[in-house]
Formats: sequence, C-alpha cells, structure tokens
Amino acid sequence: MEHQTQPPSIAILSNTTRQLILNIKIHGMFLQDTTIGGKTYQRILIPQEITTEKTQLTRPFFFDRIYPNPTKGMIKIRFNSPDERKITIKLYDVCGCLVHKDLIKSRLGMNEVLIRPEGLSAGIYFVRLEVENYGQMEKIILFK
Repeated sequence: MEHQTQPPSIAILSNTTRQLILNIKIHGMFLQDTTIGGKTYQRILIPQEITTEKTQLTRPFFFDRIYPNPTKGMIKIRFNSPDERKITIKLYDVCGCLVHKDLIKSRLGMNEVLIRPEGLSAGIYFVRLEVENYGQMEKIILFK
C-alpha cells in the first residue's frame, strides 16, 4: 500500500521578531510510504519545481532597555528602529514635570542613545520614548 502526502511549505522566520522572511513552496516533492515485508519505509521523491516568496522583513520599533539602572547620571537607552525616523526622549520627575527632552534621529536597526541630564537631584525619574504612534515609559533611579 502506497500513501503520498505533500509536505507543507518551508517557512523561514526571523529569530528575533518571529516574522516570516522567506517562504519556500515545493511542487512535485512527495513523501512516499512503502510497506515491504511488514516494514514501512519513507522515501522522498525528487521535486520538479521550487518557488520562493520573499517577504519584506519589517522589524518593529521597540524599546530594548535603559541602563545602568540605578545610575549616577549617564543614562543609556537602547531601542530598535525599522528605519530612520525622529524619536523624542523625555525625562519626567515623580511629580510628572518634564525635566529633560531630546529629539534625535534614529538609524535602521539597534540604536543606543546617551543622556546626561544636568542639575537633577537624586530620585526616581521616568524616561519616555516616543515615535509616531508608539510610546513607552520606563522607571529609572538616579543617585549622586
């Protein structure tokens, strides 16, 4: 008894974002189960045609981390950007008052920005990263 099934497409996903990068469709390639003498063997028949579909890998914008935390004054902010775009970085005190603001231009991929807020006392602050329709806030502790 022979049974033929066509395997699914082979999908290659991004390791970090789990988004589809490449989809390979195999036409005419079959797994064939053959039973001989009570044992079942599986054979792969040679493919007749292979097509690929490339998809645009769009890395989403995401806030990676702020470090060191706590810090003595220099704040490092890491984020990933899918393209060049304007980013606003705001620093707020615990009362919600804006104490520092930077407007920067990101580059494609992982970015790191250094902020040296001057004249701030020790305490808890909130860093807000804003870009177009995305915003995220993280707490940071500043000590002297």
